Parts: sequence; C-alpha cells; structure tokens
Amino acid sequence: MRSALAFIIASSLLPGAFAAVDQLEQKAGFTVGTADIPAPRYPHPVQPPVTPGTAIAEYAAQETYTFESDAEEAMEPRLAAFGAAGVKTLGGRVVKKDRRWSFVIEYLPQVQHAAVMPPAVILKSYESPVAYWPEREAEEAAAGVRAAMSAGGLAPLSVTLTKAGKDSSFRVDYAVRDLMRNQPSYDIEIRSFDHGNYTFESDAEEEAPGLLSDMRRAGLAPLAAVPYRGADRVWRLRAEHAVRVNKGPARPSHAIDTYSPAETFPFDSGALAAAGETAAGFENARVKVLHRWARKENRDWRFGLDFIVRNIYAGYTVTPSAKVLTYSSPETFTFESEAEEALEAKKEAFSSQGLPAVGGRTFRTGRDYSFSLDYLSIARR
Repeated sequence: MRSALAFIIASSLLPGAFAAVDQLEQKAGFTVGTADIPAPRYPHPVQPPVTPGTAIAEYAAQETYTFESDAEEAMEPRLAAFGAAGVKTLGGRVVKKDRRWSFVIEYLPQVQHAAVMPPAVILKSYESPVAYWPEREAEEAAAGVRAAMSAGGLAPLSVTLTKAGKDSSFRVDYAVRDLMRNQPSYDIEIRSFDHGNYTFESDAEEEAPGLLSDMRRAGLAPLAAVPYRGADRVWRLRAEHAVRVNKGPARPSHAIDTYSPAETFPFDSGALAAAGETAAGFENARVKVLHRWARKENRDWRFGLDFIVRNIYAGYTVTPSAKVLTYSSPETFTFESEAEEALEAKKEAFSSQGLPAVGGRTFRTGRDYSFSLDYLSIARR
C-alpha cells in the first residue's frame, strides 16, 4: 500500500507524479515514509556473555621426581594452592619428563567476578641509581627503600644486592595493585619471577617458605617457590603465582618518579645534606620519599630524590597525585644577593598558596641575575 507521505507528495505534483515516485522508490530500495532509522555507525560495545569452560589451560610443574609416587604426592598441595588462589582446577595427571616424573594440572583460564579471585597485581623492580661502598651502606639504603615502599602504598617482596666493580648496589622487587575496571569475567595468568642467589640447593629450599610468606603479605597468590640451577651454576628460587588480568592496559595504583634539580655541589656531603632538606619538604607535603642519593657529574656532585605518587584515573587519562614543576622568573637583578632575596620571597608566596616550594637556584643571565623555583603540584582529588 502506498504511504500517506507518498500520496501527499504525488498529489501536489504534475500529472504522472505517481509514476515518478514509483521510480524513485524502486531506485532507493525503500518506500517513501516507511524506511527504518539506520543503526548508529559506531554502536556502543556490549560485553559478550560469559561461557565458562570454553577454554581449558594446562599448568606444567617445573620440578621432576625420581619416582611416580613422589610426583603424585607433590601434585596434591599444588592443586590446593590453585584452589586457594581462586583458580578452578579440573584435576591433574602424572607425566614423564626427561626420564623422570612430573605432573600437569588442568585449570580454567577465566574466572567470573566472584568473592574468591586471583589478585590483580603487577610486579616491578626498583634499581638504585647509585652504587655504595662499603656493602653495608647498600644494605642500609635497601632497607630504607623497603620501609618507604611499605609506607607509600607499595608491597616490597625481596632485596637483591648486586656488585658494580668494587662497589655494591641493590634491587628491590615489589608488587603494586592493578586498578582494573570491573568486568563480568577476567583472564587468569600464571606468572613467575626469580629470587635470590644461593651456593647450594639446600639454601634455596630453606628460603622458599619465607618467600611464599612474603608473597602472601604483598597480596600475591603464590603457587610454588622451586629451586633451580641457572646456566651460571648459581641456585635461585623460581616463584610462581596466579594473577587476574583483563583485555585493557594495566592501571597501576602507584608509580615512582624522580626529582633531580640542576644545582651542583663540590662535595657529596653537601649534595646529601641538600637532599635531606629537600626530602623534608616532600614529606611535609605528604609525598613519600623512596630514596635520596647523590652521584658525581664531571667534577661536582648532584643529588636526586625518588618519590612515590598515586595514579588518579579518570576515563582513559591518568594524573599523578604529585609532580614537580618549575617557575622561571621573568625578572632580572643587578646583584646576585637581590636575586636570592627575590627567590626566598617567591618560595614563601608559592608555599602560602598550597604550592610547596622544594627547590630553587639563582643563575647568571647576560650581565644580570635571575632565579628559578621548583614546586610541588598536588592533585586535589
């Protein structure tokens, strides 16, 4: 039946208009006045329904055993560790591996949003930007970094001392929460990391329970910590744990940033003293200092501060809870003392307005002097 709109259009036209409308309708592929509204070009994405069991994954143990019964016995606590981590298993089996025995566990690599799920965490490492002598100073600095991490929202796992010639440095492995968006289901991954350096396998075995406890304390879901010997003939622990991930990029709850001003000092003692004063300004602004250090640049010394910030997410953007910005004065002064007085006055002005001044310097510009000021911008959210 011809639409009412088509009748109105045709009746207002010259004779033969009905035939013209018919031709237009045939060419267009629809009847005038009856076409459906087309779907939007970019429809809103819809999360597909969760269908458990569509994928089954296998976990292969790295250990091997002389007897089949030993592998069967070792498989039971590993199955229990999977269950404690919130990973659903479908049983396991003993298999031959390099003329010895091992085992394989089948599990579901997806988990629905539930009360018991593997944690959403990211493992990272912090490496000291400087080396120390004697080794005791590296140990003390590493202990300070570990304590600062615990107080600043990070979860330290282990400390490893490393040699840099005659000096010593350190690395701290730590965990940070992944603030992933809620989903009906998540993927599960089994990840691992290496820990420690041991001369004998028995030393690594003795350390395994402590490492597992540290992992639980850091919010991880440990599965095993197994000794293995590397190509360098050194024994280490390979720690395995289950994590929850999604399809999007990781969203770490915290990050580590660095502040290293341009000012230099003739001796390391002066640089470290200035680092301590600057660190106090950060702490007064409730920004956690992770590590303060000094290193040589040419013939002088320069200090730096590594500090912890929270990541604030809004949509697809991330903003650190604190960052250091620099103000450069447009003024010039005949004498350096005048620039220094103006710098101190500007520090007070910035701090009084909620922008804590953490550093500044005077410098030569042509025949005059000027100054720059470093200050903290604190996110209010």
